[in-house]
Amino acid sequence: MKRRLPLPILVALVALIPQVASANAGTPLMWAGMLHLVFGNAIIGIGEGLLIAWVFGRPKLRCVGLMIAANYFSAWIGGFGLVGFIAPKPDWNLYTGWRLFWVFAFGSYLITLLLEWPIVAVCFWKQKNWLRKSIKASLLVQTVSYLCLFGWYWSASGKSLYTRMEIVPATAIKLPANVKLFYIADRDGHVYEQSLQLGDVVSTNHNDRLLFREIPGVTNSWTLLLRLDAERDENVRLLPVEATVEGSLAAVDAEDGKPAGRETSFNFGPALQFGSATNGPWRFYTGFWPVEGMHAHNEQTGETLHFAWETPFSRWEIRNAIQLPDDHVIFQLGDSQVCVLEPQTKRIALLVRGRGPAVLLR
Repeated sequence: MKRRLPLPILVALVALIPQVASANAGTPLMWAGMLHLVFGNAIIGIGEGLLIAWVFGRPKLRCVGLMIAANYFSAWIGGFGLVGFIAPKPDWNLYTGWRLFWVFAFGSYLITLLLEWPIVAVCFWKQKNWLRKSIKASLLVQTVSYLCLFGWYWSASGKSLYTRMEIVPATAIKLPANVKLFYIADRDGHVYEQSLQLGDVVSTNHNDRLLFREIPGVTNSWTLLLRLDAERDENVRLLPVEATVEGSLAAVDAEDGKPAGRETSFNFGPALQFGSATNGPWRFYTGFWPVEGMHAHNEQTGETLHFAWETPFSRWEIRNAIQLPDDHVIFQLGDSQVCVLEPQTKRIALLVRGRGPAVLLR
């Protein structure tokens, strides 16, 4: 029984610790990663070393020491290489995110096998059939520990964007005919209405966004502005994109009465509404952390929904949420996706690759 004790303890730790990490000082995934990198590798190394010693009859002290070193090596070198340099290379978007997640989850297992096998082989130094035994031992301990680690990170990640919501093409969600969507295109930084480029101003910062301002004394006319990000609020620049845009109603926002509004990174909280025109039962709120995502509550039925995306390989904050009068919500997902949510059906679609959306009603 003494030889079997470490693995149940490890499984219990994997299952329980991420659940107590508080999002008040970060997110559960952030805490899970820090605990894994600092302390978890030692625990896993002990478990793997004892498992090799028990199954293959190797010296415990040597195996434990080697596997602790192997885990710190693969986690810090391989983990940072995969997450920091390789994972950002593909085009992560609403339609590829779920598939890429599983590709990288399996890829991290293969990388761990590759990096740790030479150290596992040292456990069988000068042993007969050391190559075959070391391969078997590596497959055994990496599979067991990786399943534990997968459960650890799975419980701490925000996956509800794909596990609770239905991802559909943009053509599957019909927006009201009077909706005019304006956004900053990801491909060139220019401002567009649908596919029509407006003005010559160019955005170069992912925190830039679009704003509407009412023209004093003129009805059904609005000024479209580009808010350029600045280090200090008093240095914020508002560049006119279109001096006059005709429309019956615009979603206008400002922070504590400041005409510049908030930058994209802090444009979370209650979804922007169209005043009295937004009289549906749904209310929407976006959180600061990626794992907080978007929450919605139906005041008539009591129905709630929540979705978010934060994994070790990619994460998307939700910003610039705008609630339409029919309760569709247009929002920015990550830095370069303007999406729409249909709360009644829990369907989400990617409208355009861009940021900083603004909406006007004809």
